[in-house]
Amino acid sequence: MLSLIFSCLGIPDLYQSQKDAIWMLKMNNGGICDHEVGAGKTLIMCCGAYEMKRLGLANKPMIIGLKANVHEIAATFRKAYPDAKILYPGKEDFTPKNRQKIFNDIKNNSWDAVILTHDQFGKIPQSPEIQKQILEKELESVDENLQVLREQGKEISRKMLKGVETRKENLEVKIKVLTEQIKNRTDDIVDFKLMGIDHIFVDESHRFKNLMFNTRHDRVAGLGNPEGSQRALSNEK
Repeated sequence: MLSLIFSCLGIPDLYQSQKDAIWMLKMNNGGICDHEVGAGKTLIMCCGAYEMKRLGLANKPMIIGLKANVHEIAATFRKAYPDAKILYPGKEDFTPKNRQKIFNDIKNNSWDAVILTHDQFGKIPQSPEIQKQILEKELESVDENLQVLREQGKEISRKMLKGVETRKENLEVKIKVLTEQIKNRTDDIVDFKLMGIDHIFVDESHRFKNLMFNTRHDRVAGLGNPEGSQRALSNEK
């Protein structure tokens, strides 16, 4: 079926590995494609997004990639599907002056795909409600760790206990601030939740690693920063 579709659009055929990857994405509603450079991951993303939209598996898919590669992604999508309705904003569209317009364009249109750079994606505001849910889940984990640490008594260091307690206090402050924002929100800012994006394809996804985490162990090499990275937190949209 895929071969017939692409013959009509000027692309002779796909590698079997590409067909298998697209099938996997459709059947599993997502996945990781760890192909070697030159194996056609860009076309896999484009075909995967369009196929999921065509079959009703996704309503408004988004593809995000590096600034250096995103033009190639858009060009590949247009070549594969000349009649597709895609949104590929430029640099000027994401200036503070024009940002709300492009956010409304994403929200108010039924796109076959929206293609952004990682940096552009990071400029989309995350709804306070989602941020609060993420932090509340993290707070639950901190509470569990505190309970275990207290039950261990003298087996834990005072420094470790203080660190977890401080983390809990910081999370509680952030949640309080978000609660007030939600309560007093009167603006009409379009955030990610309102845009209708229901599937994201991430090129170079390793750039979004380092989510925040909790641990009851200290001085363990390789764990990294428990606070995580802002880019990883943004990807929890």
